[in-house]
Amino acid sequence: MTIRDKIKDTIRQRRLTLTEVHRRIASLFEDQAIAYMTLYRTVTGKTVLRESTLYQIASALDLRPDELKAGTDRADIRSIYRHNEKAFLEMREERMPFLAGRLVLLPGGRTQEEQDPEGKGVFTKWVYLLQGRVFCVIRYPDGEKETFLRRNDSLAFDSTRPHFFENRSERKASLIVVQSPKYI
Repeated sequence: MTIRDKIKDTIRQRRLTLTEVHRRIASLFEDQAIAYMTLYRTVTGKTVLRESTLYQIASALDLRPDELKAGTDRADIRSIYRHNEKAFLEMREERMPFLAGRLVLLPGGRTQEEQDPEGKGVFTKWVYLLQGRVFCVIRYPDGEKETFLRRNDSLAFDSTRPHFFENRSERKASLIVVQSPKYI
């Protein structure tokens, strides 16, 4: 089953119309809500479903995105939401020696501070900015280092150091994150 078929079925089972679903989205997300036509094109398969759109649709249906994905063609894509809806990581679960995903930071979004375990090997994180502007803040014993990334910039660093990503701009930022070796 495709994700759009599951969304359609869920809307039908709850006896809602697309207009009612869009009203719920608009009341939840206000200025950041997707347009009605985006909802329509997503449900009819005329556009590719983005993670942020899925999040808004799921929220309007009182579901989590992973509940909507279950049993669909997107079931192998896992999204991690940490503390707020302005920062989420989307990744495929595959048997690879590294972990790769797409991190989306909405305006004002910030990831939790994280770090890989020290003394268990060399861990490297590589990021490539697809759109927007992001600050990568890495903490060292003698202070912290902020690196400003623009579109098409990349950065590799030792991920055993505490670090986080923050979007201080007014636009959404999207970046590819590769962790090697895999560790969560």
